[in-house]
Amino acid sequence: MPEQDEEEVEPWEPEEVGRFLDEAADDRLAALYELIAIHGVRRGEACGLADTDVDAEASRLTICRQIVESQGRLGVWPPKTKSGKRPLDIDPMMLESITARQLERDAERDAVGPAWNNGTLPNQRGELVQLTGLIFTRLDGRHLSPAYVTSHMQVIARRVGLCCQLVRSAERGAKTPTVGKRYRAPEGIWTVYRDRVPCGQVEVIGCTRRRGSSAVLHLAEALPFDLEAGVELGEDLLSLKRLHDLRHSSASIHLSEGGDLTLLSKRLGHSSPAITARLYAHLLRSTGQAAAETVANAVPRRVRRPSHPQSTHSDQRTRNE
Repeated sequence: MPEQDEEEVEPWEPEEVGRFLDEAADDRLAALYELIAIHGVRRGEACGLADTDVDAEASRLTICRQIVESQGRLGVWPPKTKSGKRPLDIDPMMLESITARQLERDAERDAVGPAWNNGTLPNQRGELVQLTGLIFTRLDGRHLSPAYVTSHMQVIARRVGLCCQLVRSAERGAKTPTVGKRYRAPEGIWTVYRDRVPCGQVEVIGCTRRRGSSAVLHLAEALPFDLEAGVELGEDLLSLKRLHDLRHSSASIHLSEGGDLTLLSKRLGHSSPAITARLYAHLLRSTGQAAAETVANAVPRRVRRPSHPQSTHSDQRTRNE
């Protein structure tokens, strides 16, 4: 199966990844997103992770299957490359997250009772495979759809730093815009975002609840501009990314911290380090410069050339030797 990871890489910065994971911390799929963001696991590989793939004593996972969507149908296949079936060392916090998810899953299974079933999916040959021991499931025990994992990630990411969203337009001069669900106490000074781009500020001094989840905000001053429905109030909202960019964030952090390219390639399950190098070439330029400076600074020298040496016949002859 060919590599399909060669896309434009625009990962979140480490601080943004941390804010996303903090927002996801209370979610049932928190450990799944942590696996993708910290350890670079593909979403289908995370969906297919089972109890038998976890070696708690060694703090290691084995990636050996993935749940994929092909031609509109779900299936359970081996990893996308020969190198995709791989051991994956994880950190103690990640192991704790997976263990906590297993315990939560066990409680959900006990609540459902005999009806709990991970379901069946066809393999790459079309043969039905009974899934068992999946760590990440729906509430009824069924396997997850990778598409749901992606859409749910967007829901969580949109909440980071978000106060509320206008549910109807508000004209310039208005002081009582109507908003939907409030994710944070609305009183305070908020940045106004159109399509995640800041376009102004408002100060909220009060909030009156309405029927359902909507409310009317009371502004300290009249709006200096028109606002259309969908405009968001918040602070430091995350730029919208694809789920796959979480995996890219893991690789980006690995390289920026001086991690080895070959090791990264193995952890990501790429077919060769050349794939990894091509995908993250722009990141390697900065790490390559840092490596060059590290080596140069590690060599003790009594004499160093000045920044702008005057060229002499002797210098030229030395350079030519």
